[in-house]
Amino acid sequence: MPPLMDRTSELIPTAQGDLVKTPLAHLIVFIADKKLTGSLVLHGDDGSTSTLYFSTGAPAKVKTTYPGTYLGRVLLQLGYIDDELLESTVLEMQQTGTLHGQLLRSMGAIDEAQLVAGLREQMMRRILKIFEKVGDVTTYAFYGDINLLDDFGGRELTPMDPYRVVWEGMHVRPNDPSIDPTLARLAAAPIGINTNADFRRFGFGPPEGKVIELLALRPMSVAQVLDLNIMPIRQLKLLLYVLMITRGIVVVPVQTSAPARKPQASEPAVVAPNAPPDSSRTGSEAAQASRQAVPMARVKLKKVAASSTVTPMALSPQDIQQRASQVDAESYFEVLGVDQNASPDVVRSAYFSLAKQWHPDRLPDSYHEVRDDAAKVFARMSDAFQTLSDPDKRAQYVEALEKGGTNKDEQAKVQQVIEATIEYQKAEVYLRKHDLGKALRSAQKAYEGDPEQSHHLALYAWVLSQQPEAQQSKDFETSLRLLDQAIKLDARCEQAFFYRAMLNKQLGKHASALRDFKQVVELNPRNIEASREVRLATMRGGAKALADEKPTSSERTKTKPGASESINWTQDSVSDIFGKLFKKK
Repeated sequence: MPPLMDRTSELIPTAQGDLVKTPLAHLIVFIADKKLTGSLVLHGDDGSTSTLYFSTGAPAKVKTTYPGTYLGRVLLQLGYIDDELLESTVLEMQQTGTLHGQLLRSMGAIDEAQLVAGLREQMMRRILKIFEKVGDVTTYAFYGDINLLDDFGGRELTPMDPYRVVWEGMHVRPNDPSIDPTLARLAAAPIGINTNADFRRFGFGPPEGKVIELLALRPMSVAQVLDLNIMPIRQLKLLLYVLMITRGIVVVPVQTSAPARKPQASEPAVVAPNAPPDSSRTGSEAAQASRQAVPMARVKLKKVAASSTVTPMALSPQDIQQRASQVDAESYFEVLGVDQNASPDVVRSAYFSLAKQWHPDRLPDSYHEVRDDAAKVFARMSDAFQTLSDPDKRAQYVEALEKGGTNKDEQAKVQQVIEATIEYQKAEVYLRKHDLGKALRSAQKAYEGDPEQSHHLALYAWVLSQQPEAQQSKDFETSLRLLDQAIKLDARCEQAFFYRAMLNKQLGKHASALRDFKQVVELNPRNIEASREVRLATMRGGAKALADEKPTSSERTKTKPGASESINWTQDSVSDIFGKLFKKK
């Protein structure tokens, strides 16, 4: 009997439609939110077929007719096997019919964790290819509680967070026609973050974290967000689009000056702050918004009143410095000003009140000398919130307190990682300004302060190679070695592959450079420079050279199991700086 996926004509789909009415990202979010189990089949007008099996809302297995990277090549790129083993086992696989991953496992060439990491990386690449290739005329059918891929590949399932899949998938569709119309529905309405959303699931980086942090401080319209100049406009639109369809952002009711309802006898009389009227609303809608705004204002005022914290602007610079010098000695409960039995809602309320007061961007210009001190206090508050709002982390923290306090070394590492991230950002700025001396000093501090961050290491290697003496002698040996290490830390580090390609190009190692440029394009099809290099090399016959040349020993980097899971919001907190410190161990 043919495999089940070849007999879909015999099955009745639970739901069906096309991607014009329901874009792929929306489909995945819907399946995730409903925690559905079943198979999603996509049929393209080009004759392509892609099948995604979901287990309790998470994509766990994928098959597509689009060309992609087979498992052995993925394991090679991850550094788990070398070329010779790849070539020999491909022959044996063809002769015996054994699946490549199973063959390598039976030989002891890879362990179970490496196999799962390879399968997960291969699955993500397949999904990204589907996102890249599907068009509006693609049709879909969902078959509930049926695994059409049960007979495909091995028995292993590698579930991935669907929100992470949507975020990475939409990166290959930055000009998707559904983005602008979706955002247009928000018009000029103020938006803020959904405090119940778990932003760690997306795998956001520091720029996205900064946008979310600012939205947590104050609601903004889409136009105001696009004016932040933190990321390119298209990237900001992409972020808002993904947050909107996953309900990570919400429309904040506008408070108006319309007459408010009378408070009940049991309620204190509170007058909502005046705000400009929303001209897009009718009189009845404005009145309704005003009625809704009064109790919201009352709750907010109560929360603020409950906090005894003094805003930094009411303190002298010396007071801020003193607070910064003492904050590491305080428990997380003391930092947020809550008792040890405080509920998650109280913790959240305290944190957001403090964030509005202590965020460094809210300091007056005259306080520039103590901005880093305020940032230290704010970082400690963010650490406290991330720990106390997570039940498991909170339990571990309370247990540590009861045993006599938290690890002072970990507290020191908090500050070290924060400072490393600040130096990394400085290095990027100096590099853009072509101030190579300052860029090198900051990049080196970032790398030494947090050597586990692959992008810190990659930037340091690149800045080192751009120094005049290195450029004159073309001595890139140290930089190439550091870039190899960065890829070993994170096999999806786009920066490291790109920088290594650029250096190999300078050295005349065109095949090696082309191999890395192709990897960059596979990781990020929007990298214009890498795409151009691949296109030009192919036109000049570079593709043949790439096929003929085997990787050098320095390119056969060995990655630790799970290294492809870089520091991101699947594990991290609101900022790439802080969540890393509180990963479950």
